[in-house]
Amino acid sequence: MHPYRLPLKFIGLWVVNIALLFVLTFATGLGEILINIQMKNLTYLYLGVGAVLTLLEQELWDKLKGN
Repeated sequence: MHPYRLPLKFIGLWVVNIALLFVLTFATGLGEILINIQMKNLTYLYLGVGAVLTLLEQELWDKLKGN
């Protein structure tokens, strides 16, 4: 039995979404606000939000393609 593997499209979208979140966070100054309110685990926040955005994008693409 083969272990479950994430599709390459999902991983690529996830990386792009995390990069966009970093850019938007620091361009808007939201990073300073999050640090000031003692958000210690920003890594988990970025990974989680990036994953949710990726899942939504994949669902939208599948719906538009008719799959």
